[in-house]
Amino acid sequence: MRQADWETRLGEMIENLRDEPMVWSVNDCFTFINACHYALKGEFLADEWFGKYATAYEAKMHYGRLLKETGHASITEAIDSKLDRDVGMARGSIAARHLEGDTVLGYAFGVVVSDKIAFLTLDGLDFVQPLETDIFWSVN
Repeated sequence: MRQADWETRLGEMIENLRDEPMVWSVNDCFTFINACHYALKGEFLADEWFGKYATAYEAKMHYGRLLKETGHASITEAIDSKLDRDVGMARGSIAARHLEGDTVLGYAFGVVVSDKIAFLTLDGLDFVQPLETDIFWSVN
């Protein structure tokens, strides 16, 4: 269940991270959605997936190892095991956007903050319109 003051908590977290650059295992897209989940519910989405990695390659190896250990075929399947997929775009929903090329997880992860999604970039948060291909999970 969401915290009674989740909107304030999420808003403050977004403001605090707005201009914070991406740093592997400190402020990357997976730690970002865990922080969003914590702001909403007072608990992490998947703290057992936190790790120490300093490069994209190390992150890819870390998450690949965890996927193998848990038996999930993809990161979206792993999130499906924890949250319900949602066809809507409610504020506070976790979002995923497929990325082309050789990326760490194959997706960028963010949070719905209004009619836009906040995604972490190298320079801080970017607020973008949703795409038809985006995936959303409810955080209730």
